[in-house]
Amino acid sequence: MNSTTKNKLFHPHLLVALEHTDLAIEITDLDGVTQYVTSPFEKITGYTCKKAIGNLPRFLKRENNGYREYTEMWKALLAGKVYKTIFRNRNKSGVEYYEDQTVAPIKDAKGKVTHLACIRQDITKTVFLQQKLLKRTQELETFLYRASHDLKSPASTIKGLINLMKDNCNPDDTPKYCEIIEKAIANMDNVLSELTAASCIYNRETNVSPIQFDKMIATALNKVKDNRRTNDINFTIDVSNTRSFHSDSFLLSAIFYHLFDNTVVFARNTHPGVLQRQRRNNQVSVRVRDFEKGVDIQISDSGGGIQSRIIEKIFGMFYKGNLKSKGAGLGLYIVKEAVEHLNGTIRVESSKGVGTKVLLYLPDLNHKQKKEGRPSPVSRKQNVA
Repeated sequence: MNSTTKNKLFHPHLLVALEHTDLAIEITDLDGVTQYVTSPFEKITGYTCKKAIGNLPRFLKRENNGYREYTEMWKALLAGKVYKTIFRNRNKSGVEYYEDQTVAPIKDAKGKVTHLACIRQDITKTVFLQQKLLKRTQELETFLYRASHDLKSPASTIKGLINLMKDNCNPDDTPKYCEIIEKAIANMDNVLSELTAASCIYNRETNVSPIQFDKMIATALNKVKDNRRTNDINFTIDVSNTRSFHSDSFLLSAIFYHLFDNTVVFARNTHPGVLQRQRRNNQVSVRVRDFEKGVDIQISDSGGGIQSRIIEKIFGMFYKGNLKSKGAGLGLYIVKEAVEHLNGTIRVESSKGVGTKVLLYLPDLNHKQKKEGRPSPVSRKQNVA
């Protein structure tokens, strides 16, 4: 748009304001051809102002709108009305983003629509936050419903047994009833522990501190051994990260504990094609390595593996993919939430009858970490019976 055309469209004071605004504003003629854009347009779309002028913007193209929305937009604009919408777009690099668009007609002195003005705002962060909030709300509803159900079941068992003991005064049956009650209480305690852990992760602010992997892994394993039978499983720990690493110790401990707790349950290979002597050779290995700006963690077992059709489901809230699963079904969900909280990634590789690998990448959360003076590589490898 040349200076003469600009002066016809804009009052000089308005033109000065437009050229200094932080908003992406695009002016088109009634054929939809761009005549003028403000410089923030480049930041949002990735296209230069020079490239945009003379072209038809995406928000006016029929193929980028539903037929009904496209028709309503033009009907409103040609009638002199303002049209507002949220438009999903792609920038020059192909990255999808969301725009809050206000399209308004520009009229001449006689009230005739001559041009269109589109004001764009990148609201991608807002949309993602809304989607995250909706997801959290749905999860909370599920969380409350399932928590109530999982706690009510052992409570009902205990209540029923107490009533039975009142009616049956035979002292010989008391130990049997007490054992069942103890199991119900243990189950309730397990459910409460998982619910508490999940709740803490939801509301936790990240607290960064130096991490000692050897000590943290040993503590998590000992905690699992206190609650699970592990005397027939051989653990191999191989920690060889040479850089100092910083993360949230509470969240990282939760990741190790719940992964170990799950691994121990499924480390025994009971697949029909495995020989009896091989079934007794149950292995769990943990490996920690420096990788890029963080650490790569691999936890492997020699168990029966996971069916490919359920791998994507195992991190779901309250998901139990096997009859061996105990508790509330929140263990791996807690792991996933903790990993995401730490800006990491997690994936699972598994082969039926061979075993499973859980692969994590966690970044160092201390961005001011010094790169100088790193110690020479030292591998600390140990076998734990």
